[in-house]
Amino acid sequence: SGQRPPDPTDVLRSAVVLLHASLEDFLRSIASAHLPRADTEFIKQVPLAGNPRTSKYTLSDLLQHQGKSIDAVLSESIDQWLNRHSFNHSADIRDILNKLGMPADYFAETYEELDNMISRRHQIVHSADRCDDAPDGVAEITRDEVQRWMDNVDKFMHSALYQLQFVVVDTGTGK
Repeated sequence: SGQRPPDPTDVLRSAVVLLHASLEDFLRSIASAHLPRADTEFIKQVPLAGNPRTSKYTLSDLLQHQGKSIDAVLSESIDQWLNRHSFNHSADIRDILNKLGMPADYFAETYEELDNMISRRHQIVHSADRCDDAPDGVAEITRDEVQRWMDNVDKFMHSALYQLQFVVVDTGTGK
């Protein structure tokens, strides 16, 4: 058919892309569950659901939320913010961990490998994993490398789930 045969390493590249997507989904999921109880300073940064700005709302901006509880509007607003938020570097991950009240330093040993995986995912998605120095023009990727990243993401997720039990968010309401 004139097409080159599939490269078996393309499965590894796909795994890196899916691994990063899994990490982002995990972070969004735990943040969605816990950020609605966040402090006022964080909530000030989140725009009202359905509204792109974060300051000066009028009552008419609330009409689209008529009949919803305040908790529902908070959750919807945070979910919309999270769905527009990407985790393209360990600094982004540390930021959300801090917002969740987790000790970001607790995860320090995972950050370098997370950055390596995220960087490689970026190269795969945005540059088709091209590498001018490689013999066939495509960067080498190995199963061991991908397995190391999978193990690191698994370690990070387990650590985050463990740390969530200690998260106490002060909403200023006495609850």
